[in-house]
Amino acid sequence: MITKKQTVAISMVFCAFLTLLTACSENKEEDIPSASQSVGQTAPSQDTPAVSDGGKCATLMTAKCTECHSPARVCEKLGKKSKARWQRTIERMTTRGAKLNADEAAALLLCLDSGANDLQATCR
Repeated sequence: MITKKQTVAISMVFCAFLTLLTACSENKEEDIPSASQSVGQTAPSQDTPAVSDGGKCATLMTAKCTECHSPARVCEKLGKKSKARWQRTIERMTTRGAKLNADEAAALLLCLDSGANDLQATCR
């Protein structure tokens, strides 16, 4: 019989595997979501900035997070959550309907974990 702890451990390993698979995806087609994208993820968008496109973390956070949350809710967690906790938060939000593709999710994770300068300025 599988215990509750074993079930939780198996679930965590599965989520970590999916996260790794999503992060390693190199699907360049913008119209076709890759098979590794999580529930709620969409194909990459031309108008959504990523960290590598000039560090527009505040724009990404505003476009994706504030559809459901106030900026204050996100800002109060900056510097308090580990990268792993931000990853779990992003995964949970995509299962609840946040529209993020794999590139956007990765960029948002970097932004939230690093506390990017433009994000800090937005939070003041």
